[in-house]
Amino acid sequence: MEVNNNGIDGVAQTISGLVVGKAYNLNWAYGGRPGGGVQQLGVSMNGVWLGVDTGSYGVWTNNWAGFVATAPTETLAFASVNRLAGFLWQ
Repeated sequence: MEVNNNGIDGVAQTISGLVVGKAYNLNWAYGGRPGGGVQQLGVSMNGVWLGVDTGSYGVWTNNWAGFVATAPTETLAFASVNRLAGFLWQ
C-alpha cells in the first residue's frame, strides 16, 4: 500500500471475532521509498493511537503494537502522518 505517493492517504479494515478484554499483538512491515523524504505511518485501532512508525528508507522494517479489544469488532487503520502539521490524516 502506498500512503505517501502523490497525496496523503490511508486504509482501514474491520476486524471481527475479537474477545473483549483480551490483549492482542498486531504485526506489520513498513518501509519508506528510497529518496522519498520523511515518511511516517500512523497506526490506530478504533481511532485510538497505537503509535507512529517512521520506517526505514528502502528497507522493510518489522513492527508491532499491542491493544486490548474493547468490542468484538474494531477498525484497524494505517494512515500517512502529516509530519509538519503533526496530526493523522484520515
